[in-house]
Amino acid sequence: MSVEALLSEVTPFFYNTIAIKAGVASNVSKPCSSGSSNEELKAVKVSQDKLAAGIEEIKSMLQKLTVGSATVGSVKPCTSKEPVTEKKEAADDDFDLFDSDEEEEDEAKKKLTEERLKAYHAKKSAKPGPIAKSSVILDVKPWDDTTDLVKMEECIKSIEKDGLVWGGCKQIPLAYGIKKLQIICVIEDLKVSVDDLIEQITTDFEDYVQSVDIAAFNKI
Repeated sequence: MSVEALLSEVTPFFYNTIAIKAGVASNVSKPCSSGSSNEELKAVKVSQDKLAAGIEEIKSMLQKLTVGSATVGSVKPCTSKEPVTEKKEAADDDFDLFDSDEEEEDEAKKKLTEERLKAYHAKKSAKPGPIAKSSVILDVKPWDDTTDLVKMEECIKSIEKDGLVWGGCKQIPLAYGIKKLQIICVIEDLKVSVDDLIEQITTDFEDYVQSVDIAAFNKI
């Protein structure tokens, strides 16, 4: 309710009260003298003036209260939604930051593990394995019984190759006084070919050697 509406209802009530008092005073004053009646009227007038002043004061106070309430009503209440949201966003950012750090650490560990495995496999593949070797017994036959077998042995063992080691040799009788040489050698399979070795013996020393056969071939 506005101040004007409130005063429009209150003011007639006060003035009616004053009028009633004035009427009572006039009725009471009839039997009395005119002097006492005038005094009572003056008293009522004074009361009326005070009441009017009081009404004005009440009106002023109500206006101040109305303005104050309007000002208070215009102020928006402070809510904590935005700060809470900001705190929540900040907390989310912190969690995201920690998650990012953990992901980076995991990726770094994974990368380091892969590099170590790669280096290990490379080192393992580069490390030489056991060398494959074979023991070979060659039967070397001369042309006839006049062939110098000692000289023939010296010629054969003069062949030098990387991965070839000559062993023992012995003379084995065949027939009609003819003997053959049985020579042992050890070869590295990746470096020396037995076929190439036999071809070289028969080619380089054809004056002594008629043929060369493999009597035994065993992996070591």
